[in-house]
Amino acid sequence: MDAVLAAAARVLQLGSVSVTTAEARSMLDEDARRAIDADIDEAPMEEIERRLRHHGRLSWNVMALMGLGAAIALAGLLSAPVPQALALAAAAIIAPAFEPFAKVTVAWSRTVGMP
Repeated sequence: MDAVLAAAARVLQLGSVSVTTAEARSMLDEDARRAIDADIDEAPMEEIERRLRHHGRLSWNVMALMGLGAAIALAGLLSAPVPQALALAAAAIIAPAFEPFAKVTVAWSRTVGMP
């Protein structure tokens, strides 16, 4: 990312320039497997913040899904152990707040060195 922005800064001296960045979602290349596995995604913080704001925006749909997820989780808590686990997993998938919370926990685990 730094090399791309440095190249854009050099081109800016010649005139106006427009740069678009995007985060790679997936990449498959068996010949470059080691390089891909060792790569670190360098998404700029502005892009990550924009995506979290977009997905975390409060709306009626979000509130309805959160309510549905809460109702399923509550019903699961009152059930036997196996249906309870299934209900809690279903509630976590339905509720839209699950994705940002999951990303926060993954980011935290990577900063403290957990696999």
